[in-house]
Amino acid sequence: MKRLLVQMVMTCCLIGAGWLFWAPVTAASAGSTGPGYWLEAGDGGVFSFGSAMFHGSATNRCTSLQCWGFTSTPDGSGYWIADNYPPAFNGQIYGFGSVGDVATGAVGVTATASTPSGHGGWVLSGYDGMVKPFGDAAFHGDGTHIPFSERNLPPQYGFVPYFEGIVATPDGGGYWLVGADGGVFSYGDARFFGSMGGRHINAPVCGIARTTDGNGYWLVAYDGGVFAFGDARFQGSMGGKPLNELMIAIAANPDGTGYWTAAQDGGVFAFGDAPFLGSMGDRHLNRPIYGIAASP
Repeated sequence: MKRLLVQMVMTCCLIGAGWLFWAPVTAASAGSTGPGYWLEAGDGGVFSFGSAMFHGSATNRCTSLQCWGFTSTPDGSGYWIADNYPPAFNGQIYGFGSVGDVATGAVGVTATASTPSGHGGWVLSGYDGMVKPFGDAAFHGDGTHIPFSERNLPPQYGFVPYFEGIVATPDGGGYWLVGADGGVFSYGDARFFGSMGGRHINAPVCGIARTTDGNGYWLVAYDGGVFAFGDARFQGSMGGKPLNELMIAIAANPDGTGYWTAAQDGGVFAFGDAPFLGSMGDRHLNRPIYGIAASP
């Protein structure tokens, strides 16, 4: 494991007062081709766009109304949603489509990642960096022994969990974790390509996505800033531009070199060759968006 101080399936997490509502669900258009994506809301609502198929939502199951840690299988046949806080002490993640429910034992999950087969994955606990594998996923290390301090974050963003994202390598032999200060930590066969740790950032980092070949990754921050490392190409960002709500997650286009970022109001921003396929930005949400995941 490498401690690398230098901003996911993949998501950002804000801890604060909750909204006690339920979210609606939309489905992908029939016959759509090319890539797609899902958005996931804090009450477990799922919204699908492009080729992404709707497999179900957790709006009647998210006990805490703070469900995040959203990720999909690589083939788009299913996805998981993590239920984070009491009474979900068993670290429950709800499976839809080709995947089932899993009790991971993790609490305070901020991110999840799938294995290449879609038969397992990892959950990341935001406060202590614990990584727990399930299914056919192997443990490669975690951040439980890494010292960190939220005091390094811009004060206007208040308290956020330090560990904000996890993404696996293409072969599942490793993964990267990202911290809110932009630190990136690599495990297993994941290579370190750089980070924002120890450098000035205007807002906490909240997500990480990798390139198709695993030789690079992007980080996204709450203000919409995007940081590219390795063979990941910077294709643009919303950094320095007005946003209605905080940016919350990033997903890479499986078909190319672009990416999408998602904001808490459901807005989706497409960069590079990632096509814009729709958003919830102009529609009512009962809970903020916490995650985005791509479908091939």
